[in-house]
Amino acid sequence: MTFREISAPIRPPTEAVAKTAPRVATALQHRCTVLADALARELPDWTLLRLPEGGLHLWLRLPPGLTEAEVADAAPAHRITVNPGHQYFPAEPPAAHLRLGFAAAAEPADLTEAAARLAAAVGGWAGGRVGG
Repeated sequence: MTFREISAPIRPPTEAVAKTAPRVATALQHRCTVLADALARELPDWTLLRLPEGGLHLWLRLPPGLTEAEVADAAPAHRITVNPGHQYFPAEPPAAHLRLGFAAAAEPADLTEAAARLAAAVGGWAGGRVGG
C-alpha cells in the first residue's frame, strides 16, 4: 500500500480532503525518507527492515546483543521516546526491533535530530550494554 492509497478516504472525498490528501501523503513520504536517511548515517550498523510505501512508522532491527528495553530505557535521557517492537508482533519476534514513528514530528529536521539523539542514547553501547 502506498502513501497515496492510505490517504484515500473511504467515502467520496470532500473538496478540502481531495486537495489536502496528496499533500499529506507527500509530506509523510518525505518524513519517512528523512528519518531513514538520518538513521543510516547515525546508526549504520543497525538494519532498517525496509522503506515502507505507506504507514507512519519505520522498523529498525537492533544489532545482536542490544535489547529493546536497554534502548527504550536510555532514550528518555536524550529527550526521545522509542517503541520496543516486540509488542507489535503477534508471536515471538525474530530479533530485537524498534518501531519509530515519523508522522508527528513538527518539522522533518526534527527527525534528523531524533536519529542523532537515538545514536547518542546508545553511543556507549558495547557488548550488549548501553552506556558501558
